[in-house]
Amino acid sequence: MPKLRRKLPKGIHVHESGSVYICYKNEHGRIIRENTHQTDVNAAKLMLAQARTDVAMKRRFTSLTFESVKFLDLFNDWWKNHGSRTRSKFEYRTPRVLARFKTMKAREITPDGVRSFLVDLREEGLAASSINQCRTILCSVFNYAIRFEKYDKNPVSVVPQEKEPPGRDRFPEPEEIVAMIRVCEENDDPELKAFLILAPTTGMRKGEILSRKWSDIDLDSGNPCIYVRQTKNDEPKRIQLPDMAVIALRALPSFGHHEYVFPAKPNPRFKGNFKRPHAWDFGKRFRRVAKLAGVDALRIHDLRHFAASTLTGAGIEDNIIGLLTGHKSRELRRYQHLREELKRKTVDLIAGVLKEAEKNGKGTSSSRLLHGASKKANPKPKKQS
Repeated sequence: MPKLRRKLPKGIHVHESGSVYICYKNEHGRIIRENTHQTDVNAAKLMLAQARTDVAMKRRFTSLTFESVKFLDLFNDWWKNHGSRTRSKFEYRTPRVLARFKTMKAREITPDGVRSFLVDLREEGLAASSINQCRTILCSVFNYAIRFEKYDKNPVSVVPQEKEPPGRDRFPEPEEIVAMIRVCEENDDPELKAFLILAPTTGMRKGEILSRKWSDIDLDSGNPCIYVRQTKNDEPKRIQLPDMAVIALRALPSFGHHEYVFPAKPNPRFKGNFKRPHAWDFGKRFRRVAKLAGVDALRIHDLRHFAASTLTGAGIEDNIIGLLTGHKSRELRRYQHLREELKRKTVDLIAGVLKEAEKNGKGTSSSRLLHGASKKANPKPKKQS
């Protein structure tokens, strides 16, 4: 039986090599056939629609001026005017993006090339969130260039984001965090120790902790607290600090000597162009300490789960938890199973009180209540005289 060919949209053709071509009429009515240099039909549909729009707007000829545009020029313009001013910590991921694309022309970056880049990152062992950050950088560079008419298309928009694997949430046990803190003490690492105390007790995000200045922290009043002016949700918050966090903060080398609580240290990745004022990651140190403590499959962000899961298990209402951690109500659904466990423990506690009363002979109706017995329902027969 002959193999059925897939029906393609009008104006789109697939070459025997696999490359997708688009066909459209220019402003003079002449049919133009262009190689999209990639194999994604959906991407070709977008490019065809853009081409037809450009012809209608009498600007299609301008696409020829973008053939020689270099990706590095687009990136530098984006970084100077947009990327460096965001709160997304792009600087930590940009070296990987530049290592792959900085010598290429913008036209040479295709959806297939972007997809291949993401696959390579996955094979390196990067988590889905880290891979998506690299994709976001690329997508933002092209979108910014299009917005200011320095380029005409975005090859990243049709490439989907990486999906997080199932079962990603990990709720650390108190014993695991304590074991890691002890390793920090044994290895003289007060910075990571302070982080391991702040993250689970306050529920703050990694970026919120590492970017704090000493001017954001009050350790001298009767109510020690830490203030975050700008959060991911654009809502400032003030969080009270427990005594153990106050002690750990006072023990930091930066206390009284530096503007930032966790000042940055030079990183060879930036090769001398180092301008970061504060630390942005404790990843390697965190993984090393976790391994020494015998803690497996734990990520830095899981420390934030500890605060929310502990409060949820204790029966604290979601709106109160949200005030501390910044979680939205929909984000707290992941802890719903802890609510069910709490309900189970609650009814077991009540039943336990009744059983204890029965055991000690307290009350006259405990046995009937627990066992369903009723003397009135089952009266003893009278003896015959």
